[in-house]
Order: sequence, then structure tokens, then C-alpha cells
Amino acid sequence: MKLKMTTLAFASLLLEANCLITPSNALEHQRVARQHDPESLPIYKNSSYCVDASGPNGTLDTGNVPARRNSTENMIGEKHMTHFNLVGDITDAKQVAEFVNLVQQRALDTRLGIPVTLSTDPQHHFTENIGTGFHGREIGPHSVTPVTKHFPGGGPMENGEDSHFPYGKDQTYPGNHFEYHLTPFRAAIAAGARQMMLYYSRPIGLFDNSTDYEPVGFSFNKQIVTDLLRNQLGFEGIVVTDWGLITDTVIRACILDAGRDQFGGEQRTELIVQLVEEGIVSEDRLDISTRRLLRERFLLGLFDNPFVDPEAATRVTRMKLLPLKHVGTGTKFYIEGLNATFLEARNLTVVERPEEADYGLLRINAPYEPRPGGFEAAYHAGSLEYSDEEKARQAAIYAAVPTIVDVILDRPAAIPEVFDAASAVLCSYGSGSEAFLDVIFGSSNPEGKLPFDLPRSQQAVEDAMEDVPYDTADPVFRFGHGLRYADKCSL
Repeated sequence: MKLKMTTLAFASLLLEANCLITPSNALEHQRVARQHDPESLPIYKNSSYCVDASGPNGTLDTGNVPARRNSTENMIGEKHMTHFNLVGDITDAKQVAEFVNLVQQRALDTRLGIPVTLSTDPQHHFTENIGTGFHGREIGPHSVTPVTKHFPGGGPMENGEDSHFPYGKDQTYPGNHFEYHLTPFRAAIAAGARQMMLYYSRPIGLFDNSTDYEPVGFSFNKQIVTDLLRNQLGFEGIVVTDWGLITDTVIRACILDAGRDQFGGEQRTELIVQLVEEGIVSEDRLDISTRRLLRERFLLGLFDNPFVDPEAATRVTRMKLLPLKHVGTGTKFYIEGLNATFLEARNLTVVERPEEADYGLLRINAPYEPRPGGFEAAYHAGSLEYSDEEKARQAAIYAAVPTIVDVILDRPAAIPEVFDAASAVLCSYGSGSEAFLDVIFGSSNPEGKLPFDLPRSQQAVEDAMEDVPYDTADPVFRFGHGLRYADKCSL
């Protein structure tokens, strides 16, 4: 079982659930009448074709005409998009907040002044109460309405692959733990979850509660969306697709027939207008979705004040790091993965070689195997261990100087050699270098805990079952581990 975290995604076009009642012969007619038109499809094979992203230093994206990537100005002012997620890696929370404010100001300048809803989405948070933590005791101006994902659980992927790609399309349950993977979604629904996203994958050999589930992708699977999520679990909110599911008319119709509300990653609203014009979807049903969208914005207070506090974002990131081992003092630093100006601003000295330093500071990515292609290359997959060459390179640093390591865990890592050799090890999940240094030098306390096991080897992960928790033998650290500072410490 390999767990992973993927890049950020966004969803744009909202449609009403259960709004399609189409005889099968009508669907077949649509299939014959409208052939696949490559020019009409969104482009998902290359990450440069993302519809929206922040520009440099939190500015608005100016777009890329040759790559057919729209500018933020165009998306809001001309295409009237009102819902985005941020595309790309977040390295500075304050800049993200500044970008959000620029987008909201542009939205206010449009004719209707409808505020944009923005969110960032690191998939699979693995933490308790994340939904209620976002929206609070009740939805209001202080809230974020998160999308709970990926129903009915995106963890038990065959061989740990990713269903964004054809080789990872199968979701399997060798331990018969399908019901276990529904547990967090039951809790989220009970806590008031308002939006739900399904994954790309399809269930293989899944039989549960007298239901033999079709091996059909979850977004097209009416047994999953309508029968299970809505009818059995009682979810009444917005159901969202992941990116890139719209192709021909029959595909769009199948998604709606399954019970989906929102098409993720799309900007071509005319494709849905076409369904209305051809009598497949009623205009009244689209009005229902509009009411849902506007109701959410009113509850969030976005019409009153859509802006956020950039400084608050910086304060929060300082709380996300957790120490796994402690260390003493030093004044000269060998560094990797962070800018020397951060230390120089603290009147500290940065040297070029480990042998010259009192301490080393390394911020390193969790291991992964690069894969080819534009879109696929953005995903971290493959072995959870470093290569022999990288292990040797790091070992030479640890032998030369006491080293403090921050492992950026966008996915679990099998790195017992780092814990054995480094003087201190922290783990982070997207916080910036300044937050890391604040914890190292004692001006902020670490408060995080591991959201998953850190396995001892890749083999231990491969020997485990995809759908069974805590099934990895002898992990270095278990879920929930994390040290605290007993007293303020400083270097």
C-alpha cells in the first residue's frame, strides 16, 4: 500500500444533481450524432495548460496564449468564472493570501460584483476534524467550505499507483475493508460537510452490503454517487467531479445521470448549454445549482468582505512543523533547500561546505521516482526510498556536521537512515523556510503530528494490503507521532 499526495486542483462549473432523465436510446442517439471533436476538449496532458494559477510573488496570472492558458483577468472578466482552486505548489502562504485578495478585487470590479470562491487543496489531509476546522461550529464569514475528497476513499489503489493515469485506474480491497474507508466520510457528513469529490478510479471486485458494484469510474457510477453517497449516507450537499471528465455529449450526460453537481477543471459552459438546448437537462435544474452557489457565498459573507489576512497565513504556517529529534546549538550553517538570506537576516553565517559548518540545515523532499510527461511529471510516485546515490550523498553531510533535517512530506517516506544519522529531524507539509527557522530557533513551538506511518522500507509497504490501516510492519514512526518543546530552546 503506497499513500501519496498529489498536486493542487480546481473546479469551476457547477451543475445540479439528478437533473438528467434520459432514455438509453436517447443517449445512443447522442453518441452517434456527435463524434469526438479533439479541438473541443480541455487539455490535461500538460501541466502548462492549467486554467488558472498565481503569477510570480502572488500576482495575477497573465496567461500564456501559445499554450492556450487563460489569464486570471480573462477567466473572471470575460468567462465570468466564480470558483477557482490554486494550481501549483504553495511555498509562501502570505503570497497566496495576497493573490486571493487581487482576485477578489477583480471580481468586485465586474458588472455583478460576485465574489470568487478560492481554495487550495492538498489531497488527503489525514488529519482529524479538518472539515469542521475549516468551517467552524457553523458556516459564516470566518469559514472556508472545504470539499471532502475523494469519496469513497482514494487510498486502496492497486500497487499504490495514481488513478490520474491509466495504469492506476483500479481501486482494490483485498482485505475487504471498503466499509472502513467510508468511516471518515460518514463522520464528515455528520459534521456538516457541504461538498464532496469523487476520484477517477473504478472499484474492482467490490461487493458490499448485497451490492455488486460495477467496475465503472466513480464519477460515472450511479451506484456510488446516488445509491450510496446520497441515499444511504444521506449527503445533501454539492457533489464535485475531478478534472477532465467531459468529452462527448454522452459522457456529460452520464456524469449528470450518476448524480454529480459540479464539473471540475472545466470552463466550457457552452457544452452544458448544449444539453439544455437539446432537451437533455432542464433550465430549472441549472437554476437550482445557481441558488446553491449563491447561497454558499452569502453564508460565507463574500458579498460583504471577500478579502483575507496575509499576515494570518504566515502565522498559521509556523504551527505546522513537528520535531522528531532535538539538537543543541551552533552559529555557522551549511544549508540546502532554503535561501541563505533567511539566515543572514538573523545575523547567522552560511558556509559553502559541510566541513566548515557548526551545523547543517537541510530541507529535502520526500523520495519519489520522476516520471515522464508534462502532467504526469508533476506527480510524485514510485519508491518511497532514496536512491543509493542520494543516500550516500546525505550520509556524507551527516558524517561531516551535526545536521537538522526538515523532510517535506507530500507523501510518506521510508528513510530510516535519515533518522539514524541526522541530529534532528522535522517533518512539514508545505510550510515555508521562515516557519522552519522559527521552530528551529525557538521563536515558535512545533505542534504537528504525523498524519500517516513512516515505513521502514519500500518492501514493507509492498507487503502490506492496500485497504488495511496500520498494516505496515515495524514502521520507524507510527501515525500520530510528534515531539514538543518542553521549554523554549534557541541556537
